[in-house]
Amino acid sequence: MAETAHERMVRYLQDAYGVETGLVPKLQDMADEVKDPEVARLFLEHRLETQEQAHRLEARIRAYGEEPSMGKSFMMQAAAKISDAIGSLHDKEDKTVQDLMQAFGTENFECAVYEAMEAYAIAINDTETANLAKMHKDQEANTAKKIWPHIARCSAATVAAVATA
Repeated sequence: MAETAHERMVRYLQDAYGVETGLVPKLQDMADEVKDPEVARLFLEHRLETQEQAHRLEARIRAYGEEPSMGKSFMMQAAAKISDAIGSLHDKEDKTVQDLMQAFGTENFECAVYEAMEAYAIAINDTETANLAKMHKDQEANTAKKIWPHIARCSAATVAAVATA
C-alpha cells in the first residue's frame, strides 16, 4: 500500500531526525579527538546546532501526531556508510583531515536531505515544514562552507607531522 502524503512527510522528518541525533555524539567524538583547536571549536559549535535541529525536527514530528523514532532508516544507513568509508582511511597523522572530509561529506548529504524535504513539503502545502527544511539546509550549507578551508590547511600540516614521526 502506498504511503499517504502525511506518512511520507513524517518519514522524511523521521529520517532527518535520525541523522541529526546520530551526529550529535559523532561530532563530540570528533571534537575530542582532533588536536587542532579551531577545528575542535567548529565541531563543538556544529554539535550544538545539530542538537537544536533535532529538537525542531522532533517538534514537527509531534505536530504530525507522531513520536520521534531513531529506527534504522535509509538516511541513517547512508550516513553510516559514508562515515565507515572515510573512517577506514584514518591514520593518526591524518585523523583531523579525515574527520573534516567526513564532516564535509555529511553536511552536503544533509543539504540533499533537506532539499528533498523542502520540495515535498511545498508540494503538499506544508509551509511550516518547508521553512524548517530550508533553514536547516542553509545551516548545513553554511557549515560545509566553514569546513572546506580547513581540509587543505590541515592536510598540508600533516607534512610536518609525518616528517617528525
